[in-house]
Amino acid sequence: MNIPRKYGGQPSSIGGKIMYREIEDLLESSRRGDAKSKEALLLKLQPLILSSIKRYYNKIDIYDDLIQEGYEIILLCIHDYDPNKGVHFLGYIKLKLKYHYLNKYKEKQTFSLNQSIG
Repeated sequence: MNIPRKYGGQPSSIGGKIMYREIEDLLESSRRGDAKSKEALLLKLQPLILSSIKRYYNKIDIYDDLIQEGYEIILLCIHDYDPNKGVHFLGYIKLKLKYHYLNKYKEKQTFSLNQSIG
């Protein structure tokens, strides 16, 4: 399955393109309540969300919902992140997104007994 063209086609690796310092500056501004910094941070991390979806839970029919969940994860991580633990914010985000999308497989799926299988 491929990522729909409206989401930018194939996502590229985020690691080499965005400097940690820029991410950390946006993080600090976001934590102080700057809405524009939060928006900029979400836009900078959108390729990471897309690649995480593609790698860990590639369900094309619910892409919009999965992207929104990724944004929610990042917004929660802005407040939960503790720089004193010795982990870069980008690494923290990568792991949170990875395990969020992997855990989607564990969510309870309901099936109708009247529905045919296969």
